[in-house]
Amino acid sequence: MRSVRSLRLGSAVALSAGVALFGAAALPAAHATSYVGVYASYGNIAVDPDDSTVTAGEFNFGDTDLPGGTFVTEFSGDSIDPIDNAVETRDNSEEWLAADTPIGEVFGASGPSADTQFLRVGVTADVTGTTVFTFDEPIPADRFAIAIGDLDLDTVVVTATDADGNTVSRGGLYGSSTDNAFNLCAVATQPDVCSGETAVPVVTDTSGSITFAPDADGTDSGVTGWLAPNTDIASITITHTNAETPASTVRFWLAGLATATESSPSATPSAAELATTGSAMNANTLWGATALSVLGIAGMAFVAIRRARA
Repeated sequence: MRSVRSLRLGSAVALSAGVALFGAAALPAAHATSYVGVYASYGNIAVDPDDSTVTAGEFNFGDTDLPGGTFVTEFSGDSIDPIDNAVETRDNSEEWLAADTPIGEVFGASGPSADTQFLRVGVTADVTGTTVFTFDEPIPADRFAIAIGDLDLDTVVVTATDADGNTVSRGGLYGSSTDNAFNLCAVATQPDVCSGETAVPVVTDTSGSITFAPDADGTDSGVTGWLAPNTDIASITITHTNAETPASTVRFWLAGLATATESSPSATPSAAELATTGSAMNANTLWGATALSVLGIAGMAFVAIRRARA
């Protein structure tokens, strides 16, 4: 009889543990959200018929959950040239952000592609261009970035406002970005416009702004800076000046992390997201395996009881 009571106690403990573990494994697991990097496209760009110094347009991230918005570029100065002081779009078929640039490592490559775009703004000496991107609703923290390229002759100052209309601090502007100054030509597979350039812009900041200025040489292509704010952004402003007489242009790439769906064309989670998802899957698998093992032990205990009684 003592052996039977022992077996009954063991089977009860095993069964309770098995039910608890099986119940935990059967609960819906919290899945890590996967994101896909996308770049904005632009449209409806037009010069204000009442003020030739102002150009406005729209931008969007395609069929994603990221908000689009509008932009306005205004030129100010004594001698504004409607040809050189202009706003236009270019595709990423010849000039792009490769996957091994700092921004590309997070948001993916912008090209080579004729389907994605960047905005190009030109200024001449003694003219200031101010471009303001305003989102239809604040774009979420850590899911937006801006890259500003071709800074060989140009200085840009970046500021932003948050969802409450407050100025974003420099820490909020830098956010999760690293290696803020880079050269888009210093990559394994160079864009067509490159020929081995490596110069990067000089980065300085104040409490509420970040400045990218030309490198000492001032002749290299591909000089680029980027930011990835870690607060919701309602608008972002770039003030652009050119210290040289010839016209010069800068490029703006807007990047976002859209929630991946089954229809996303390139729904590839980042390495960090894959690691998180993988850990969750492995943990669920481990729980399930443990539960089945304990239930198996419980089953054998019941068999032993029945045999003991017999």
